[in-house]
Amino acid sequence: MSVKSSSLQNPKPSLFKRVGFALAAAISIITIYFLASYLGVGLLRVLATVGIPIGSMSQNVLAFVYNALVWLIMLLLLIVPIRKWRLIPKLKQELGVQRLLSWSDIGVALLAFIPYLILAAVFAGLAASFLPGYNAQQAQDVGFSELSSRFELILAFFALVIAAPIIEEVIFRGFLFARLKKHLGIIVSVIGTSLIFAILHQQLNVGIDVFALSIMLCILRIVTGSIWAGVILHMTKNGLAFFILFVYPMIQ
Repeated sequence: MSVKSSSLQNPKPSLFKRVGFALAAAISIITIYFLASYLGVGLLRVLATVGIPIGSMSQNVLAFVYNALVWLIMLLLLIVPIRKWRLIPKLKQELGVQRLLSWSDIGVALLAFIPYLILAAVFAGLAASFLPGYNAQQAQDVGFSELSSRFELILAFFALVIAAPIIEEVIFRGFLFARLKKHLGIIVSVIGTSLIFAILHQQLNVGIDVFALSIMLCILRIVTGSIWAGVILHMTKNGLAFFILFVYPMIQ
């Protein structure tokens, strides 16, 4: 009797409501992404008006400062609405940071690198066959170019290989995936999270590659229960790209 009564008092939301909740989560992430980008530009202008020598910075240093501002704003917009301390454990669980990185996370992540490459190659082959004008060799704008000093190299490495994977995993395979999974189930959540992640990269060949990457990152989140294996895989992928783009040309 008590079980039936409880189920009647807390009925499962309808499909319409669940889709609505999932769409709200997706729209909130997209809004946070673009709002943070605009606010980052605005903050740079504010810093310039108060005497910070923004104009004298090199393009690469300026890119680092801008990215740091955007990441900070995104995290604040995501986390600040949680005002009650009792909700922090629930938030950690949702974001997939309820525990620390383990050696098993690193091992699983490295094992997942090959399946990611295979999946990316399959998607790229399909795109080349069915999408007219698809250019797999189009260069990605990562915000940094022609690194002229060791300092700039370190800044770019921290931004692209360390910070970006952590922030993106917290936001996409943490918050977004957890919210979508709560309302729509695993398969739709994996595809939805990966599609949004790909679209926000705003470049077709890059979007196809990160769509494949995101699928593997979501699988790692499901298998390990946290985002840390995904962070390591994401860092590995970005680290390899960083070496090819910036380090290898320097040692030639």
